[in-house]
Amino acid sequence: MFLRKFLFVILCLGSVSLWGREKASPPSGPSLQEVVVDSILGEMPKGKRSSFETRLCSLLEELKREGYLWCVGEDASLRPLFVTAQGLIEDACSELLQEGKLKKMCGASHTPCPATPLCSDGTISEKLVHKSLEKDKSRLVTVTFRARVVRDYLKNGGQLYVVYPKGGDQKRTPPQRAIYRGLLAEYPKVLFDCPLERPLPSLLIGATYRITGSGGEECVFGIGSVQANAPDDGVTWRLWLGDPKVSRPCFQRLQAIECLIGRLL
Repeated sequence: MFLRKFLFVILCLGSVSLWGREKASPPSGPSLQEVVVDSILGEMPKGKRSSFETRLCSLLEELKREGYLWCVGEDASLRPLFVTAQGLIEDACSELLQEGKLKKMCGASHTPCPATPLCSDGTISEKLVHKSLEKDKSRLVTVTFRARVVRDYLKNGGQLYVVYPKGGDQKRTPPQRAIYRGLLAEYPKVLFDCPLERPLPSLLIGATYRITGSGGEECVFGIGSVQANAPDDGVTWRLWLGDPKVSRPCFQRLQAIECLIGRLL
């Protein structure tokens, strides 16, 4: 798909510290996380890879095997890597959903204001991102390509609950709110506006998906991060991908998010 090829050409990444890992018991037989990650890796260049592609492949392989990864470092280094991984996993799941290889996919963004790709038409409008990102091509592309990915996800029947503290939508500009409202009107059966009546703990900022396979098997995918309008070099970036019945980190993340938003997923 063009998104993957596009990203590999223009993204570059400096050195990244080793990410942490927590092992999960291996499932018996093929797992959803293997299907998803292998579909991504299968489209990677077969020849010589860039340093970014090498790090991305390594991260995805580790995530598939371990179920949970974390890393602390500069936003400029980690955002391209982790958000690219997020977008590729979302994109792969969207395609599998369209092909009937997934039965259902239900997700929630849980962020201080409505999710960035839902407030963008694929361009970088005023105040959409922090000033430090405005001239950083490798970080800007994570915003623009996910605007396309999320729309494909909705078109293919993926459900998305947009969770943010009440009043958080006012942090977006009027044009950005108009784009978001337009998407809510365009996808009323799969896109839901869910303002919270409570604060959002910083450790819960990110997105979480519950994926159901055609045979009823389950997988949780999640990212813990900060939004592009509030980068922070001290944040721990996290990824989850695995069966919550097998992977304790995935189970704990799903449980924490359900305590926040209820059993929407």
